[in-house]
Amino acid sequence: MSQAATRNAAEKEILEFIRTRLRFTHHDVATYCEAGDWTRQNFLRALQRQGVVTECGNEGTTKFFTVWGVDEAKEIMAAANGHELDTAWSRNRLDHLLSKMRESGADIELPSAEPRSLEEQQIWKYISERPYFTNADVETICASETIRTRFLSRLKQTGVMRVWGRSKGKVFFSVKSPEEAREDAKGKRGTKEGAVWTAIRHQKRFRPVDIFAALAPARPDIPQRFIVEYCRILRRAGYLRTAARTRNLMADTPLFLMKNTGPLPPQKRSMTVIIDSNDDKIVYAPGGRL
Repeated sequence: MSQAATRNAAEKEILEFIRTRLRFTHHDVATYCEAGDWTRQNFLRALQRQGVVTECGNEGTTKFFTVWGVDEAKEIMAAANGHELDTAWSRNRLDHLLSKMRESGADIELPSAEPRSLEEQQIWKYISERPYFTNADVETICASETIRTRFLSRLKQTGVMRVWGRSKGKVFFSVKSPEEAREDAKGKRGTKEGAVWTAIRHQKRFRPVDIFAALAPARPDIPQRFIVEYCRILRRAGYLRTAARTRNLMADTPLFLMKNTGPLPPQKRSMTVIIDSNDDKIVYAPGGRL
């Protein structure tokens, strides 16, 4: 394995990640590392020019790379051509390469995702209960930057934690697999709020009584009063607007869908917040979501 210099934390994270893989794709790096597209692509190209990263085959249009050198790249391609390149083969091969490096005096170990302390257990409990989170969210659970950085880095390197999305300069992560995320979303869509929200998104212009009539055959467990109250919550939050200046939203009040943010239903939650009485502003909310 060749050595390479890094200029910042983003490049260091990429290098540490690809060194824990027998082979990887650019998509893998994008999924598990925070670096933006420009930083990621330029750094990987630089590593390839320096000979640190070597191409080791492709499947369709997907190219694979390795940090284990030209000879190992040939072994990987031979295994792929002989249909031997499965998870077990890759794991055994990587263990073999790591053992050889240890024999030569290098101190390299595969990272573990297992929480090693009470603080790491608290972080894991927090992030495993959420569909996604940010670094700022984790900071509200653990004040120690060293513990946070070390544990989250291990989760990325082991493939447990992946980039869920990016928005307005924020990077969102998840420790749920795509299958678990889909099941979680399916569960939320199956709630009373989920059924009403789906009907609202479908109709766009409606009255609560129309939603009740549409849902009644399949969801007799959802009473009209629940739909009216949920519409009131959505109106207060800016998701719905009344067709006219109406103070009291009733079952026959015409409504328009103003904010269609996606398939998962907005939900009302109660939480303890801190208010600065000097400015009369909320200055802290759990999870950093103000």
